[in-house]
This record gives sequence, structure tokens and C-alpha cells, in this order.
Amino acid sequence: MATISDLTIPTSGVSRIDALLEETPNLNYILPDPHNTISYTFSVAENLEDDTPVTGFTTTQQTSIRTALDYASRVTGIQFQETGSGNDAIFHFSIKEIGDDLSGLCSYKFSYRYDQDNILTEYKINEYIYLDTDYLNDANAPDSRGYQVLLHEIGHALGLKHPFEGTTQLATTDNNTSNTVMSYTWQGGPYAEYREYDLAAMAWIYGGDGLANAYGVGETSLGMIYTGSAVNDTIQGGTGQDTLYGKGGNDILRGGSGNDLLSGSTGNDQLYGNAGADRLLGGSGTDILAGGTGADQFKFTTASQGRDTITDFSTSQGDKLAFVSTNFGNLAVGNLATSRFRASSTGVATTTAHRFLFNTSTGVLRYDADGTGSGSAVSIATLNVRSLSASQIAIVAS
Repeated sequence: MATISDLTIPTSGVSRIDALLEETPNLNYILPDPHNTISYTFSVAENLEDDTPVTGFTTTQQTSIRTALDYASRVTGIQFQETGSGNDAIFHFSIKEIGDDLSGLCSYKFSYRYDQDNILTEYKINEYIYLDTDYLNDANAPDSRGYQVLLHEIGHALGLKHPFEGTTQLATTDNNTSNTVMSYTWQGGPYAEYREYDLAAMAWIYGGDGLANAYGVGETSLGMIYTGSAVNDTIQGGTGQDTLYGKGGNDILRGGSGNDLLSGSTGNDQLYGNAGADRLLGGSGTDILAGGTGADQFKFTTASQGRDTITDFSTSQGDKLAFVSTNFGNLAVGNLATSRFRASSTGVATTTAHRFLFNTSTGVLRYDADGTGSGSAVSIATLNVRSLSASQIAIVAS
């Protein structure tokens, strides 16, 4: 149930995301409830923005716009439905003379009503996406500058702003189209897909599962998705069940009080789950993992992703180590069989069946693909404890 305060997209605390967040409108709360569907039209016959002359797109250009919307659907989780009536549409696509040396334009108008408790009872939006007549080519193909302009304007319609405007702005060195198609500073391209910062902002707004669903702004049961970038990021989760992706760089990820997922990806990252039953994936690099309170899972996808340090593994809290079966010898999914584990002061296999070797003197856990065979064991993690059993290791499908 949305209130007036929900009409503004909240900030994330991650500058690269917040530099792209438009203040209004927030599509998550359109009423009557669109059930995760945004209708769009190419009609120029009714419900126009004003009296400025507009013309319709050619059949070929319409196909390019549908391609762009299909892509936007994959990014956001929103379903886009075409309608022949301008009165039934939320997004309106047309061509007009924009002027001011602009190649495209997105503008909007909206209205809302609310009751005595500030609960929204009506929230209607119309967004008008224009391309300038002087900038179009007939095909407007995905490898053209015109197509990148189209992505830019659809980005505005979905809640993104220029990174050089507003309270939070990108640094000059980051403000270019290699990071976000919302920039006016062209670098590389033309681009047929949204760039890293765009995707992070859209993940924050929509969570990849559409309008007011389980993730993203307006989430109903889980939490938010925070996405870093190719450089060093510090990301703080909230009180829900958040998902934090560090991406590139040496990142610091901190979960909140929910059952969070923290994924460092590349780089030497620091992951802190804090309260809740969290899942921590360091990724490649030499990472520091701290689950905090709660039954946490420290997950490893491959044996070659770098040796991590786990600072607070706790048997009493129900912590577990998890390994993806397909990359760890296709071991049976479930708790690790005792025959596949050995804990000793040397951390060395004594049978060909042994796979996970824990050194009780150093806290180092290693994986050995052939036990006492000729292959060498690979160090996976250093734990803060000196006691570990097979029951604290889970083999997972993915």
C-alpha cells in the first residue's frame, strides 16, 4: 500500500546509483495496479502531451523500439504491452522537432489522489518519448547512434536522470557513456545495451523482477538489490533481505539485519553479513568473510577462486561451508559424506576418497581432487576455528 512519500525513488547510498535516480515519477506505484505491465503506443491520434506537431515512427523504426523494450524488459522484469490507443498507454513514442540541438526527449505528466491517511488512491502517469526528426535514420538499428539515444530516452522513462544534474552527480572522470548511456559525454559505442551504472540503478529501482515485486523499490517481502561497479565500492544493506553485488574492484559489503546475499565477485573484497542468516560469496580474489550473528553460509563456486579468510565461523550458530557440486568433483548434493573429509594436524589426505582436508593446527581448509593421488590439494579458506567436521560442509547444486 503506497503513500505520497513513495512517489519519489529513494536513494541507495551508493553514489554511482544515486547519480542516476530521477526524483519522479516512480513507476512502481501506478494505480490502478498495472500488474507489472507498462502499456505503450505509437499512436499520434490522442492523449498527446501538447499541441506541438508529432509524427509516427515508420514500421522499421517501430521494430527497433520493440527490440529496445524487449531488452528493457529483461533488465527490469517489467512487461511492456503494445496498444493502438493513446488513451490506454503509459509510454507514448513519436517523432517531433525538439530543437536546442537535442536528439531525443522524454517528458511526463502525472496526477495522483490520496486519502486522509496519505494512502494513494489514484496515481496516473503518461510519459512521452520523442526522437528528433534530424537525428533519425530509417532503420535506427541497434548499432546506430539513434538507437543509443532511444535507450537514453527509455532510461529517462524508467526513472534515470542525467548523471551531471541533481544533488548527487558522477565525478567528471566517470561521467561518460562507457559507464552510463545517460551521459552526454560520448566514449566508445554506439551502445546497444545499458552500461554498468545504468544496470545498477535499474536493479535498485526494479530488482529485476518488475514493478513493486519481491526486490527493488516497493518490495513486498524481501529487500533491495545493491550493485557496485568496476572500481572499489562500499555498500551498506538495509533491514530487509538484501542482495549486494560488489562487481569489480576491492569492495566492502555490509549486510543489514535481514538474511542477506553478499557477492564480492572479482577483487579482494571484505564481506560482513552482520545479523541474520546470510550467504557470503567472496568470488575470485583473496577475500575476508564475516557472517556475523545467525546461521550463515560461506559459499565457494570453484576451487581456484582464491583463498579467503573466514573470521567468525561458528558451530554453535549453525554456520556452514557450501561448495558447488559441478566444480568440486560432482560430489553428491547434501551434507558432505564423512569419507570425503579429514581433519588432522597435518591437513593431508590418507585415502583416495578424501576431498576436503582441514588442518587443525592452522585452520586452513584445502580441496584435493584425488585424495592420495598425484594431484595437489588447493587451499580454499583459512578459518578462525581449529575444529571442523563433515557435517558443517554442504554440497549444493548451484
